[in-house]
Parts: sequence; structure tokens; C-alpha cells
Amino acid sequence: DFVNAAANAMTAGFDMVELHGANGYLLDQFLQSRTNKRTDEYGGSVENRSRLVLEAVDAVGSKIGINKVAVRLGPNGMYGDMGSPDFREQFEHVIRELAKRNMAYLHVMDGLAFGFHELGKPVHISEIRQWAGDLVLMANCGYTPETAEQTIQAGHADMVSFGRPFLNNPDLVERLRNGWPLRDLLDASLWFSPKSKDDPQYLSGEGYNKVPTYAEANN
Repeated sequence: DFVNAAANAMTAGFDMVELHGANGYLLDQFLQSRTNKRTDEYGGSVENRSRLVLEAVDAVGSKIGINKVAVRLGPNGMYGDMGSPDFREQFEHVIRELAKRNMAYLHVMDGLAFGFHELGKPVHISEIRQWAGDLVLMANCGYTPETAEQTIQAGHADMVSFGRPFLNNPDLVERLRNGWPLRDLLDASLWFSPKSKDDPQYLSGEGYNKVPTYAEANN
């Protein structure tokens, strides 16, 4: 399925694909001892629990080119009921193994703004930088323009991605480029489309697709 989806994405004109291995998705479930209770070659040790991620990366890479494959991981995250006592050992191992591959980049949710499982000291982006070696490294989760710049200047990451700020800043790139302030984060109830025409969100006209740009708000 990963290979077919990647091939379809490339046919559709995508430049590369990112395999989602965070937030309780399938690959994350295999990595985490909290959810992976298998007794075969895909469960038990950190090596075995890393197997599916590495096999998926290699399989997709053999189809579209390993330099067009990226992976997203969330060592500190609790979303999707994730978080394992051995999270440090697990993610150090899988990241060091991914570093042996000439992937496009490694995308890591190192920030704690989306929740932290509190099962030990959080993995810091500077540690991930050491584990990832020369891999292009993208940091994520809870960064501000200032902390993103500091992280890049310190050499801890090559780039920083923004997720939720895009929902309430449709002109996020222009705001960052011009030093314009960002809007406060939207309430989580407004992240999604209204369930029906009777939904209060639909009736109020609120939602992430109704947020004005900086130019519109300051006209």
C-alpha cells in the first residue's frame, strides 16, 4: 500500500512523499512498545519494532528513488495514545538506521506543544541531530518564527515546519518573510469542516478557511 500510494503520488506530479510514522498512525504503532505486542520478527526488541518502518522506506525508495522519500516521527508525542517507557532507545535506534539511507529528509515532531507522554526526559532536537548524522532534518511542533530561526542557526535542524499556525495564518509565508505578527491559534473545534448545515460553525461562518490574511485584516 505504501509503495502503490507513493507511485500514484509521483504519477500525480508530486516531487516526493513523506511516510507518516507519528501520532499513532500504523508505523508509529509498530515502533511503540505501548501498542506493539507482537511476538514475531516485527515485535519485541527495538530492532524488530523498527523493521516495518525501515522496510517501508526501502520498498518505497526502490520504487520512486530513496532521495524522494521522507519519514515523520514523533518520539515525544502522546497523540493517538502513544508514548512508551523505552521511547529514547527506540527512536535513537530507528533514526540511526534511517540515517544510513540517502532519504530526502527526516521530519521529527520534537516539540511538546501537541502533548507529551511524560515517560522520561523529552528527546531534544539537538540529540536527534546527533542521531540523524548528515540527514536533512526538519523540526516541528510548537515553534515560533524566533525559536525556529534559533534552532536552525544553532545547527540543530536544517528547517522547521509549521502546521497549526497555517490554519489561522493562510498567508504564513508572507508573514514570516515580512516579520508580520501571527494570529493566535484557532480553537481546535474550528480545525475541521462543519458536520452539517446545522452545525454552529457552519451557521457562524467561522473556520480555518474564513481567516483573513494580514493584508485583509489591516486594510
